[in-house]
Amino acid sequence: MDIDSELHAPPVCLFIWGTFVFQCIIERITKKFTMFLPEGIPGRATLSVTLKKYTELDVQIKETDKHSADLTKMWTVIQGDNLWSIAAREYGNPADWRLIAEANDIDNHRILYPGQNLRIPVKE
Repeated sequence: MDIDSELHAPPVCLFIWGTFVFQCIIERITKKFTMFLPEGIPGRATLSVTLKKYTELDVQIKETDKHSADLTKMWTVIQGDNLWSIAAREYGNPADWRLIAEANDIDNHRILYPGQNLRIPVKE
């Protein structure tokens, strides 16, 4: 999958089939050659394309439930997690990462370990 170096995301595509219009990103493409010319050059192929619905960021933010839980939650860190992404998922705002860092006595907010359990405090 190609990533747009300016957006840091795959390019947005418009899939049109008759009157059906679908804004998406291409998640996966696979090809299978079904015929070859006598010279060994592929002459026919079948492609399988997996598309994923694209939703603009401002729409995603509006659709996100911004209410925090009434109880403290636990979060188990997986590879690639960081405090900003966890705060965005739990509170709807990545800037709230400090709440998680303070609740877990994290001095270096850039270091999380897969398997580490974090308390996600109630946002007041």
